[in-house]
Amino acid sequence: GMDFVTGAALPTPALTGAQVIEENLDVAAGQRVLVTGAAGAVGRFAMRAAKARGAHVVAAVRATARTEALALGADEVIVLDGSAYDGPAFDRIADTVGGEMVATLCRKVAADGRIVTVATNPIPAEGIPVDIAFVGVHPDATRLARVLDWAASGVIPVSIADRLPLARAAQAQERVDAGGTGGKIILEP
Repeated sequence: GMDFVTGAALPTPALTGAQVIEENLDVAAGQRVLVTGAAGAVGRFAMRAAKARGAHVVAAVRATARTEALALGADEVIVLDGSAYDGPAFDRIADTVGGEMVATLCRKVAADGRIVTVATNPIPAEGIPVDIAFVGVHPDATRLARVLDWAASGVIPVSIADRLPLARAAQAQERVDAGGTGGKIILEP
């Protein structure tokens, strides 16, 4: 039900986002869940999985992604700019960004809360009241079929930033490392 490019862009971020919420954070109905990078490839699926479990989802995104985060189902949006957050504590935090800007928000996790990150940019732990767990994705055919349905039905649009020939892999990696691509970059042989 989708083209090759969308199918290539989907499995890893979709599974990662769903697994963080469903397995690693064990999100429950009514919890306040912060998803950093909620409009990104992993974040959008984490947000959808949290909403499916009945959570109140707060999306932390760049200012340019505010409208998109709301369209994807966020209950609230915080602009991820490192400024102080003075809202209620979060029960769970699903991080896809890492770094000091996220640390500022992580300091607002409840004392019995949980934080999981998939970002390779470490979150400075100073002042954060709980441990931060780093997780990776693992194969899961049943869950993959479910999250693929979210994309195929249009519930979660898959954003493709660019399609490049394999010979330009180094350029693609530089763009990914710089962040803010607005979608997946697909390399085509």
